[in-house]
Amino acid sequence: MQVPEDDGYEKKLQAVLVVLSVIVVISAGYFIYSVLYLTDNGKYVHITQPGELAKDYLQNGTCSEILIEVDFVEGFAPGGDALDTLENMLDKHCDKESIDTELSDTIDASDVMDVYNVNDIYNLEKKYRNHRNGEGVAVMYILFLNGFYEESEATIGVSYLGSSFAIFKEKVEGIEIPHNIRQYVSQSDFENAVVVHEAGHLLGLVNIQYTSVSDHEDPESQHHCIHEECVMFHALEHSRQSYMQKIFEGSTDNLKPPIVFCEECEDDLDNLRRDVY
Repeated sequence: MQVPEDDGYEKKLQAVLVVLSVIVVISAGYFIYSVLYLTDNGKYVHITQPGELAKDYLQNGTCSEILIEVDFVEGFAPGGDALDTLENMLDKHCDKESIDTELSDTIDASDVMDVYNVNDIYNLEKKYRNHRNGEGVAVMYILFLNGFYEESEATIGVSYLGSSFAIFKEKVEGIEIPHNIRQYVSQSDFENAVVVHEAGHLLGLVNIQYTSVSDHEDPESQHHCIHEECVMFHALEHSRQSYMQKIFEGSTDNLKPPIVFCEECEDDLDNLRRDVY
């Protein structure tokens, strides 16, 4: 026995399939959109990667000023020299009319954690960040946190978006320095270095969103410089390994971790600023 054909049923089925197809397309589109954009105080904000906004910081084009916005966990505010060191670096390498710093908010105790992953950090930014790029100002956002980074307990800083990085100050304060060399180097020196290091990633170093004309990227540590005397070397604490050797040789001037870029990194910043890449 055969079921008689029902043209009306086929038309209804086709209509349902069309509707389902539209729903699938819309859902896929929303998924892609939500990956590229996240809600920030009711607005969709494009999620940029470190280095993607490098030219906004370096060039005097759409942005003629830099604003450094800082939020921090109570008890872990930036040290006295860290932000001055960052401003000096930006003033040297960025073509800007002014560079200002704003110590903005203290993070509520209810939002403080012992361990942070990148989503935790970004959620803090969404809640506390007040300024974004616009009206001629390029904003660099910094979080000073307690605790440690979930991916690696040894991490003392991480750049996670195109305009944002976090410093795990509790980890910085926990860096062990031999008693007999504390007159030459302190935890504050490492804080200065890590702030410049992470800002360097936001400026595009090393080989982020561009390819350097010189081969100075560490093959064993992506986006880090191969030169140990450069602040973009992958291990800011590496100088501790040679403390005693340097003292034995009579050299105490270079015990501190570097806070400056090597010549090749400086050339990269100069090329990015002049837009020759």
